[in-house]
Amino acid sequence: MITAYAQNGRLEEAKEIFDRSPQRTMVTYNAMVTAYSQNGHLQRAKALFDGMEQRDIVSWNAMLAAYAQSGHDTQTVDLFKSMDIDGVTPNHVSLISALDACGRVGELRLADALYDAALTLGGYAAHLMVATSVVDMYGKCGDVAAARRAFDAMLERDVVAWNAMVAAYSHNGHGHEALEIFRTMDLEGVNPSESTFVSLVGCSRSGFFEESRELFLAMQDCGLDPNGEHFHCMVDLLCRAGKLREARDLIVSMPFEADFPAWSALVSACSVHGDSKLGREVANEVISLVPEDSGLYVCLSKVFSSAGMQDEVARLEQKRKDLLLKSK
Repeated sequence: MITAYAQNGRLEEAKEIFDRSPQRTMVTYNAMVTAYSQNGHLQRAKALFDGMEQRDIVSWNAMLAAYAQSGHDTQTVDLFKSMDIDGVTPNHVSLISALDACGRVGELRLADALYDAALTLGGYAAHLMVATSVVDMYGKCGDVAAARRAFDAMLERDVVAWNAMVAAYSHNGHGHEALEIFRTMDLEGVNPSESTFVSLVGCSRSGFFEESRELFLAMQDCGLDPNGEHFHCMVDLLCRAGKLREARDLIVSMPFEADFPAWSALVSACSVHGDSKLGREVANEVISLVPEDSGLYVCLSKVFSSAGMQDEVARLEQKRKDLLLKSK
């Protein structure tokens, strides 16, 4: 009952059941710790966890997940380290929380220690989800060689594991290797997912502009429709390559209404490349979307000022003021 109430956001009812329980077992404590964490009450979850006379692996995993899902990565790793003091051996769930948190912290020495733990604790390094988290962790820590060693050692791989390796290469500027992994993935009959293409389009930052564009266009051949993240990556790619007109055409052709980040990337690119003509075209679109955003206005003003178009700067400011007045 505690879990059911908590999952529906009815925390007070969950707490009432917990308080009225004649005998509070480890099961009810674990359920209440999870209830607090799922509803954003991390301090109350930790206070209840600390007050437990006994804790099992479920208790620890509940608290680890609470920290990890709340973005408290350092606390997640510290809590994982303290399990040994309590005499509790981590399992694959504990390791995944700690590995994911370590990846976000980005400490390589800690990553090595956690990988050693995965190897020694019941051979969990062979567990598919643990091994995938190891690849992802090393990729985020910048050690692509260690990520590749962990990937090659995997006994089985699903699309998530392949994506982790593609992302490790792509995010660390190894575009060629990322594309090679993608080709190998295809040869082994593993169908790519939307996440695969997000990382691959990012290879443009490693000098693979044409390949990234072709991959974006080929998504539908794989039965995938590009979503907002793919379009934003492609707009960013075109802007970085100085193909501003193509970026503008792509934004306009999106199968959904273009949002602030897409236009923002184009405005910034217009400023960098000094394209006042295109800047004038997108100005009305951008200011209408977010008239209160002074940063975008400054970027557009720079575009026009650098081209000696002071009248356009004044017109833009007046339009922005008019829209702000209408919105009040």
